[in-house]
Amino acid sequence: MLTYNHEHFLERALTSVTAQTLWHQCELLIGEDCSTDNSRNIVAEFATRNGASVIPFYSEHCSIGFHRNLERLILASRGKYIAFLESDDWWSEPLKLEMQISMLEGDSTLSFCGGITAISNELPHRKDSLSVNYIQPSLELQRVSFRDLIYSFSFHASSVLMRRSCIALPDWLFRQYCMDRPLYLLAALHGDAGVIRRPLSVYRLHAKGVWAPLQPSQKSARSVSLFRAFIKYFPKSFGLDFHAAVVGILWTYLGEALNNERPLQALSILAKAWSISPMVCLREYLGLSIRVLARIIRIPAKLLFIWSLHLLQRQGS
Repeated sequence: MLTYNHEHFLERALTSVTAQTLWHQCELLIGEDCSTDNSRNIVAEFATRNGASVIPFYSEHCSIGFHRNLERLILASRGKYIAFLESDDWWSEPLKLEMQISMLEGDSTLSFCGGITAISNELPHRKDSLSVNYIQPSLELQRVSFRDLIYSFSFHASSVLMRRSCIALPDWLFRQYCMDRPLYLLAALHGDAGVIRRPLSVYRLHAKGVWAPLQPSQKSARSVSLFRAFIKYFPKSFGLDFHAAVVGILWTYLGEALNNERPLQALSILAKAWSISPMVCLREYLGLSIRVLARIIRIPAKLLFIWSLHLLQRQGS
C-alpha cells in the first residue's frame, strides 16, 4: 500500500485489507512517503495494533515518489503473490485474495489476475462527464492476453494480484508517469491475465488524485510518452498495435477536451494523433477528424470533406 497525504481515506483502505478472509496468511507493507498530514501517525498506530503482520516503511526527510516507494515495497515483500492498493482506494470484496489465489494456484499459465473495479466519483463538477462506472476487461474475455492489454486498460491496480516471479522492474519503468500498465505488460510476457467477473475494489476519483485533475492535453502527452517507451522496449512485432492503441487513447482525450470546451487542446491532440500514425487515422478516423475540425474552426464539414478528397487525389497523383 502506498500512501501520501491521504489521512481522510487511510482507515477505509487499511480495514478493507484486514477484512480479507486470508488476512492471517498475509503481510501488509505500507510505504508512507513523508506525508504532510496525519497519515504517518495513522499508519504507525495501525501497525502497532496489528503487530508483525503490518510492516511500515517511512520516507524520513522527503518524498521519494510513487515509483521508488512501490519499488522498495516489492523488493521487501516475501510472499508468493503481490496485491496492490493505494490508500485512497479500498477492497470491496472480503474474498478478493482468496478467489484470486485459488485462480492462480489452479492455472500455472496465468501471470496475474484482476477483477472489476467500481469508480467512486467524488468530483461533483464532473459527474456528468464520467462515461464509465467500472474498470474491467471486455465482457467476452475470460483471459486477457498481451495484445488485449495493449488496447485497453483492463484492470485497475487495486483489483490485481500478481505472481511475484512475474514482476519485473527495468530501468525504463522508472521514467514513466505510471507503473501499473507497464507492470501488466511485463507480466503478460510470461502468461495471460485471468479475469474474475466480480467487483473486487473501488477506485476513488477525487481532486487530490494524481490523474483526475490533469487537462486532456497533459493526459495525452503522458500517454504518448508511455507508448513510445512500449514501442521501444517491447517486441517489435507489436509495434503496429501500440501505434493503433495510443491513437485510440488520444481520441478519448480529444473528446474530453471538446466536452470541456477547450478547442485548442482538441486541435493539438488531433494533430498529435495524425503525426503518430497517419495510416491509422486515415483508415479509422478520417470522417471523425473532418467533423472535429469543422466544429473547432467553424467550417462546414462538407467543404472540409471535399478539400480532404482533393488533397488525397493530389497525393495519389
